[in-house]
Amino acid sequence: MPLVAMPAAATPELLATGRRMSAMERLAAPAPKPRSPLLLRAAWAASVAVLVLAAGAAIMWRGEIVAAWPPSGLAYAALGMHPGGPSR
Repeated sequence: MPLVAMPAAATPELLATGRRMSAMERLAAPAPKPRSPLLLRAAWAASVAVLVLAAGAAIMWRGEIVAAWPPSGLAYAALGMHPGGPSR
């Protein structure tokens, strides 16, 4: 299998002299700054919000859910909720 040259963007960092860094130089280099956890926290918050909203919708519209899919009444009964909905 012939060797294919990597594009310049994918090669290891170059030193100021223009030569490639050795493995020891890469190990001795300072670690890059960690990225801000803001996006990760926003993703977690969005995931939790979606789950809370889905659970709330399943509780609020359980009568309609049981009417559309009767076996779901067993799940509501197992959780101690009347499958007919809050008004029944």
